[in-house]
Amino acid sequence: MHMSKKDNMLVHFKDASFRYGVFDVLSHIEFNIMSGDRIALVGANGAGKSSLLKYIAQKNDELELISGSVDMSDDLNIQYVPQIPGEEVGNLSGGEKTKRILSEIFAQKDSGVDVHRTLYVFDEPTNNLDADGLSWLQDEISSLPKKSALVVVSHDRTFLDAVSNKIYEIDEYTRTVKVYTCTYSEYREIKKKEIEDQWKDYELQQEEVKRLQKDVHRKEEWQRKIERTRANNRKLDPGEKEKPAAAYLRDKEGRMGTRAKVVRDRLGRQIEERSVEKPVVKLPIRLTFEVTQRSGEKVCMIEDAYFAYDSTQSIGPFNIDISYGQKVHIQGKNGSGKSTIVKAILGEIKPIKGKVVLGSNMHIGYLPQEKVLESFGNHKDIIDVICSVFDVVRDNESEGNFRMTLKRFGFDDADAKKHVTDLSSGERSRFQLALMYLMKPNCIVLDEPTNHLDIEAVEALEQAILEFSGTVILVSHDKKFVEKVGITKTVSI
Repeated sequence: MHMSKKDNMLVHFKDASFRYGVFDVLSHIEFNIMSGDRIALVGANGAGKSSLLKYIAQKNDELELISGSVDMSDDLNIQYVPQIPGEEVGNLSGGEKTKRILSEIFAQKDSGVDVHRTLYVFDEPTNNLDADGLSWLQDEISSLPKKSALVVVSHDRTFLDAVSNKIYEIDEYTRTVKVYTCTYSEYREIKKKEIEDQWKDYELQQEEVKRLQKDVHRKEEWQRKIERTRANNRKLDPGEKEKPAAAYLRDKEGRMGTRAKVVRDRLGRQIEERSVEKPVVKLPIRLTFEVTQRSGEKVCMIEDAYFAYDSTQSIGPFNIDISYGQKVHIQGKNGSGKSTIVKAILGEIKPIKGKVVLGSNMHIGYLPQEKVLESFGNHKDIIDVICSVFDVVRDNESEGNFRMTLKRFGFDDADAKKHVTDLSSGERSRFQLALMYLMKPNCIVLDEPTNHLDIEAVEALEQAILEFSGTVILVSHDKKFVEKVGITKTVSI
């Protein structure tokens, strides 16, 4: 069913439930996308954000509508930017690819296309953009026609505050969507208060349940006491019919039994209705990086190094000196060579001129920019991957230990059975953080680590880096993240 052009409603989800393969992923969702909306779609890794965006953009054949309906304006112009730009945009850096795709979309504002009926669907457009790119993107979004609409997923908290006026939250437990008409920062405060209030109401309800249980127990005990008294009264004079006192006690026993039944029934209804559900609060991600053996004092020295950019071009020179225990932020514009430096430190590429010298006893933990683990495609599940990485035989003991580790990173027992290719981008990032935790590195290398992590995982990573005693080499355009991890040295390239 489609809606007419005069409608301000562009998309309408009505009691819609979806299935992804054999999994029910979204349940009875109800929301609208209206002209003028600037919507931030939020939720935990794996909650279904990217799948929902693809469905809205009519790019997802795997998400199946199993009940309810989704209505779209019949003349709606949808502009979609996927999470990871394709190879068709050439030999560019990740940020340059994203900016090129976005530029082509924004150019339509002056092309005569009816942008007033346009819905912009952006899946993590801030990934890999440098400071200038982020500023440009915010300016472009702010200049969109007022009657157009935007739905965006991003883990950049500052960006979400700047561009959104509504928050649509996918609850990872109920798989429903809840709408908040506010900024992202306001949503965080509202959400915190909602959880606190729900715990308060739940505790009050539990206190009432305990009070009713005690009342039932007391009345039943009184009933049993009266029954014993009446029985003893009969024994005193067995040849005589029940005396008035016994009759009085019998009546009192009946009344007390009735009262006990009333309270029992009320208690039963209270427990059955459970008007306030116990808040579902998953274990927080507990991330620490433990150094068991430090490296040499000199971690990395890059002197007048040039690297081949393609068959005809090179980039350089680069000069970087990193010592043990430093937290180094490598910054620069998109395409300046930041990821190239990371690859050189990892030993993946060699300079065509100059030198790259790594220190002794280096034990590197690496979180790459592109979160792909396809090299483990033949393994059955993520515990098999861990066993392969650490060359461990999978048995009950090792599996139990690895399951406990995965729980620290938000993976429950069902998640532990997932194949790597079934993980969302955010889940892959959290899984790689789990691998890094198990590696016990003395040098951590992070290339745009906040691109796919949900906010909870980002905050856990911030704290872990701040407390880490080893060396950190960080490439990131996330200002808030850089501010919070205790950077001791900044290298501009």
